Amino acid sequence: MVVASAFLGTIQTGPYLNGFKILPFLALLLIWTRLMSWTDKDAINARLPREWLNAGNFAGMVVAGAFFFMLPVSFWVALLVFFGFMVVEAGVYLFMRKQTVGLKDLGDEFHKGMEGLFKRKGLSAKEAEAAAAAAGDVKIMSKSGSVMNAPEEGTPERAQYDAAHLVLNEAIIRNAERIELSGNMEMAAVVYSVDGVLYEGPTMDRGAAGAAVAYLKFAAGLQVTEKRKPQVGSFKVIFGKERHDIRITTKGSAAGESMILLSDLKKRQSLTLKDLGMSPEQMEAIQQSVAEGTGLAVIAAPPGQGLTTLEYAILRVHDAFLQHIRTVERAPDSELEGITQLEIPATASAAEEAKEVSLLISQEPDVAAVTLVTDGGAARDLSRYAGEPGRRVYVGLRATSAFEALRAWRKLVADDPLALKNLKLVVAGRVVRKLCQACKIGYAPDPAALKKLNFDPNVVTELYQARTTRMKDKHGHEIPCGFCADLGFSGRTGIYEVLVITDDLRAQLQKGATDAELKMAFRKQKGRYMQEAALALVQEGITSLSEVQRAMKAEGHGGSPPPQGRSGAPAPSPARPAGGGGSARAPAPRPKV
Repeated sequence: MVVASAFLGTIQTGPYLNGFKILPFLALLLIWTRLMSWTDKDAINARLPREWLNAGNFAGMVVAGAFFFMLPVSFWVALLVFFGFMVVEAGVYLFMRKQTVGLKDLGDEFHKGMEGLFKRKGLSAKEAEAAAAAAGDVKIMSKSGSVMNAPEEGTPERAQYDAAHLVLNEAIIRNAERIELSGNMEMAAVVYSVDGVLYEGPTMDRGAAGAAVAYLKFAAGLQVTEKRKPQVGSFKVIFGKERHDIRITTKGSAAGESMILLSDLKKRQSLTLKDLGMSPEQMEAIQQSVAEGTGLAVIAAPPGQGLTTLEYAILRVHDAFLQHIRTVERAPDSELEGITQLEIPATASAAEEAKEVSLLISQEPDVAAVTLVTDGGAARDLSRYAGEPGRRVYVGLRATSAFEALRAWRKLVADDPLALKNLKLVVAGRVVRKLCQACKIGYAPDPAALKKLNFDPNVVTELYQARTTRMKDKHGHEIPCGFCADLGFSGRTGIYEVLVITDDLRAQLQKGATDAELKMAFRKQKGRYMQEAALALVQEGITSLSEVQRAMKAEGHGGSPPPQGRSGAPAPSPARPAGGGGSARAPAPRPKV
């Protein structure tokens, strides 16, 4: 007994777990759990065997945990083995995913799956509850932040609820940026825009259209009984785990109320320079020009082709808290942090524009921007102001290329020495839709056609186009694409021309340089034409030849074809409601992109 007591007394006692060591293990375990949760959801759209993957992932975690606790090695070696198992599992999933839908979309999807790991983002508690209840449906939120559930069948409120969802559901599921409901005395129709292209939505009688407008006005806290005076408000909708902020504008006419809904305006115009799709050389040229701190830059794009987004991105290169920045904008959709925005109506006359530009200059900002200049007097005042020390000016124009923008600026100022004196930079751009990486179709292009595009047929053996029919599983059943909602495209990127106005080029222009000489100077700057940038995206499989052709034709209406049919295929001819009045398919002027 004494011997036994003495032996037991020699055994060291103490805590079995080291709190500091267990923390990295728990952190890896949490990350692994989140990865498993993400792969479980992603496997559905990636068309992978979800149940088998979940079983394999769980089994791998159990085996890794057993090795961690049972290996007769140091703690850090065991932790490294545990981490290795997690990396192998992730690698196997990514390999399988690459075989079905590819990996190019994975950046955004991974971010969505992992957000909230270290800090909470996105939905509030009420919104999360609504999202859980939504289960694939679009839910409308009231001003108080609670979900507006379906009223009882057969009630007037239920008719309004159903009509509002008829307007919203298809467009929101397809991530539309603009939804318009309009029509005539008898019928109304929905037209919505996704990535700058118009699609036909549902049609309804005038009574249902009025009910939809009334319901959404109520959600936005507007006066439901006021049907003539224009009203502007906002509300939120939730689809799945995504929240969308909707701005609603309504107005009345003899044919009834019409409505325009704009989705996520701040999000769609909050891109920085590196998000636009520019080449490193183009970004460097712009940043160097911005760093000069003086002179004038012309920013150009066709209507609906990203002019506002491009201007905002360049303005964000400046430090709004160290510099005094002011803008003059026609009916701006978004607020810029730290920047004073002077607003004029979208239909402002030349005199109104000149007055606001004069007021802008009188405030002596370090950086002045007029997002769309149409008045020659205002252009001349801005050109002179750009010559003052420490003053930087940006002017927006509608033009299809950097060279056309340069000609348009000189013509607008109508004083060539003044137009060129302080000009430092011309940037022109437009946007192209990106193919859905999950459902795009590869094809072997014609070698002769490739040569015409300056592609080497020996190098470029496959190009891609958008799918026009649904995918099918091994049993022949149609499978909807969860990444693009069967539109064939998902998201947009930009193509640009950046022309730096050096002293030598300015001298050439003042002497009457020809277009050939101007293009030669552009090449010496290692400039790249928009068409070249677009074809590079085609070669990489990011977009298609047909999309490049559509975008490059963009001059008057953002290059949009007539509204496309409900399935995404072009409609033979947009349906028009019976009776008098305007077309229910005719969209209002396109929103800024």
